[in-house]
Amino acid sequence: MQIDRYQPERDREQVEQLWLRIFGRAKGGQTLEWLFRPGPMGEAPRIVIRDDNQVIAHAGAMPVRWLVGEQPLLAGWSVGAMTDPERRGQGLFVRAGQALYQHMTEQGFDLVGGFSNAQSARLHVGALARMAVRPFPWCAKLLLPRHLGLRPLARDWPARPGVEIYAVAPGDARLESIWKNRAKGTGITAVRDAAWTRWRYEGRADADYRLAVASVAGVPAAWIAVRALQVAKVPALFVVDLQCTATGAAAAMQLLKSAEQLASLAGCVLASALLPGWGPLRSVLLRRAYVPVPERLHPQKILLSVRVLDTRVPLVDLGNPRLWWLAWSDTDVV
Repeated sequence: MQIDRYQPERDREQVEQLWLRIFGRAKGGQTLEWLFRPGPMGEAPRIVIRDDNQVIAHAGAMPVRWLVGEQPLLAGWSVGAMTDPERRGQGLFVRAGQALYQHMTEQGFDLVGGFSNAQSARLHVGALARMAVRPFPWCAKLLLPRHLGLRPLARDWPARPGVEIYAVAPGDARLESIWKNRAKGTGITAVRDAAWTRWRYEGRADADYRLAVASVAGVPAAWIAVRALQVAKVPALFVVDLQCTATGAAAAMQLLKSAEQLASLAGCVLASALLPGWGPLRSVLLRRAYVPVPERLHPQKILLSVRVLDTRVPLVDLGNPRLWWLAWSDTDVV
């Protein structure tokens, strides 16, 4: 067996075939191309294990910029890990992960982390020595749908008092201005500048992401990204991201209300978000009656885990969920 860095010309077709054998046809636009698309931080590190010139295992990571206590770091979110079903039980998942982490360390990555399902979580926090961050901060709110069945979200955002709300495209300069004027903290969060919003929200037409900005007296104060989809046959709105300036919590509240109206008109019976561990938007979601869902009630068991690759990473408790500012946009599934 050979453990090697992924080479597109040599490995692309075999990795795609392995993906089809394990996961089947991609639902919507969540494909290998989307998961490993180049972004603001460059190409995605990837590893393959080959036996007799055949790919039997694969592991990779999406490079993203994070702030830990306002210090910028390079992190990689592991995705697309898979092992040939006929070769399971041979430790290939762990060997591919270890090789990937070594490759990332050599490339200057500071952290590796990701979201695991129940099957892979034990290996990530066991043999691959990642630290679990629990509980997974899913929160939800019941909505009153205007009709039965999910319809596309309307293009026009409902008006709200005291703010101007208008749709924007990914990469809009106003999104970055809100990010730059956000409330600073000592927590952990991904950098959400214009380059990041283009990378995250362009290229998946199936997701039909809707982004909007709320301005107060002409000054951008908050932005939101949402999408609607069926979850276990339940029409749901996903608050994929929500950001505000240091003084923009009231605008974020009105923007969230507008999104919920949009969802009710589309037939959503549930609004779903991830609850930040700190910052003004935690209070905004709690005041809008988003309730943390106990892990035993999660329809799919998801675990966030992280591991330090560079000893220069600031000494913070990465396992403390109150330090993390997460949104659905930080995952690879929504």
